[in-house]
Amino acid sequence: MREDLEAQLRALLFEGLLSDDEVEALRAEALRRQTAPLELLKERGRLSEDTLASLRGAALLQAGALVGAPTATAHVGPPRTLEPEPPGAEPSFPVPGWERYAPLRFLGQGGMGRVFLVRDTVLRRHVALKFVRDDDTGRARHFVAEAQAQARVDHERVCKVYEVGQVQGRAYIAMQYVDGKPLHELAEVLTLEQKALILAQSSEGVHAAHRAGLIHRDLKPSNILVERTADGQWKPYVMDFGLARDPGEGATATGSILGTPHYMAPEQARGEVNRLDRRADVYALGATLYALLVGQPPIPGGNALEVLSRIPVEDPKPPRELAPEIPADLEAIVLKCLEKERAARYDSARALAEDLQRFLDGEPVLARAVGTAYRLSRLTRRHWRKLLLAAVAGLLVLLAGAQAVLARREADTREHLARRFSELAEHVESRARYTALARLHDTRQ
Repeated sequence: MREDLEAQLRALLFEGLLSDDEVEALRAEALRRQTAPLELLKERGRLSEDTLASLRGAALLQAGALVGAPTATAHVGPPRTLEPEPPGAEPSFPVPGWERYAPLRFLGQGGMGRVFLVRDTVLRRHVALKFVRDDDTGRARHFVAEAQAQARVDHERVCKVYEVGQVQGRAYIAMQYVDGKPLHELAEVLTLEQKALILAQSSEGVHAAHRAGLIHRDLKPSNILVERTADGQWKPYVMDFGLARDPGEGATATGSILGTPHYMAPEQARGEVNRLDRRADVYALGATLYALLVGQPPIPGGNALEVLSRIPVEDPKPPRELAPEIPADLEAIVLKCLEKERAARYDSARALAEDLQRFLDGEPVLARAVGTAYRLSRLTRRHWRKLLLAAVAGLLVLLAGAQAVLARREADTREHLARRFSELAEHVESRARYTALARLHDTRQ
């Protein structure tokens, strides 16, 4: 009982819910009433059900440590073999009894790892702790490389990496905890202007990564977390630099395709790894904005192979065909990002952010100034055979039309001359008739 009471009080203190003086008063009252401190605070209305459940889990973990449960420190201890979770069950925290981080709840999982919300017992803050999903050595190396890549970027729109290490043979990353949702889950809530603003702010974070020498290569709505601030504003964070690569690094596999097909640039879909630069991320940002605006990716498809084959050769439908309420300037920005040729896109994520800001400020956007002329010239270059056939066919039709006009004009001229000749003949005939009927002139004088 005593150990459980102290564990609960320590959890409350770590969470910042009580001061030192309040802890002493609560301890005395709990001992007097023989009631758990968490129950007392719940009676007073100071704890919600979610907070109560989280604190109970942290208190149980600390109670285990107080009575001699096994603990682990970073970079030490043999690997642990975890029992597989039952299907549909929420994964358990892989390092029970860890003194540094107290688990609160499971947050989610992706292709590389599982993420838990934990309490940093030293710095007294919430942290998102990511563990690699299995004991594969290659995955662990890639996992650490992700942390190192993301830690190189220092920007308010990029999720911060606090620490990377190993515990009980398991690699982990301690990251900034963002209390928000993936961007695609907020598509129905955000206004059009808010979507443009969030993409502009995210583009600034991506530009910071580019300045640090990184290409993300997997930008998509689910890799942008959006948090609601106290003043009601939306604050995005770029996440998951798991596929980030320095432009100077060589490809690990010739023609390898990594990323999410619907948001890949054409050169990435073709597997041209050595040609990838920051404009591949510009394409992905444009594809993300496209999906937010119209509710579907630029190049839809039934499976990954179909999408990969269509991206290099098919143009996306203009957003205004699917959602007419989208302003023409915003459509021009999106289509400039989605150009097949890299040189026609924005040359940086910052240039994209600046043009989005011009749109939000009601100023003319650069995309629209050059977009129409360029798209016409690009259409001419890509479809010159069809255009040549159309031009020849048009010329033949024009010649046939001219021939028909000339023939009609000649027929009209002949008809006019025949009518004029008939009129003259009638006139001569009538004059002769009048002359014959006239009285003879007396010429005797």
